[in-house]
Amino acid sequence: MTMPVRPAAVAGMFYPGDRFALQEEIDAMLAAAGGPAADEPLPKALVVPHAGYVYSGPVAAAAYARLAPWRDRIRRVVMFGPAHRVAVRGLALPQCAAFSTPLGAVPIDAEAAALARQLPGVVESEHAHALEHCLEVQLPFLQSVLKEFRLVPFAVGFAEGEDVARVIEALWGGPETLIVISSDLSTTIPIARHSSSTGRPRNRCLRSSPGWTTNGPAAPPRSTVYCCARAATA
Repeated sequence: MTMPVRPAAVAGMFYPGDRFALQEEIDAMLAAAGGPAADEPLPKALVVPHAGYVYSGPVAAAAYARLAPWRDRIRRVVMFGPAHRVAVRGLALPQCAAFSTPLGAVPIDAEAAALARQLPGVVESEHAHALEHCLEVQLPFLQSVLKEFRLVPFAVGFAEGEDVARVIEALWGGPETLIVISSDLSTTIPIARHSSSTGRPRNRCLRSSPGWTTNGPAAPPRSTVYCCARAATA
């Protein structure tokens, strides 16, 4: 049975559960982050951390602040994050019609989700999303910087890179669509190894950026990248 709304699972833990306290905290982080440069283009994809706001909120705000000039243009957000609590084979869509946070409900893009369900590796799992934090913590930022948008959320487990690429290609869209990768790149890596370890996925992203910003997505090369969302980004 389809749930009408997925309730917030980590409000009051990863971020404030009170609507006004949450909005105040996000507004302060966005203000501290500043806005994009005048000539900065519309971002097509963001890689954003998903720890509690006390740890990663300012870093997330630095990414989301760049969306401010296009708050009316972006109408769909396709989001990928690693399934932490439930084993998933493939990319799991929820069965609900909306995700709720203290700032309100974000509707699922039913048409886009129906298209994705036809692709290899895409499954449905309400359990994978029920207590998952990595996607939920992104929503209050998106609700603060965008006007109105629909969501296509994937909890990613053991997924083939080719399957992830097919989903991204199918939902790539135009300037109305934003891709968000929710990933903490090195939460279990000792500080001495931090710079070199996080540099590898960062450099690969930079090398591939022309294809992602002008010609659409391409299947990523197989490689080993140790990060929280390695199933979604490797």
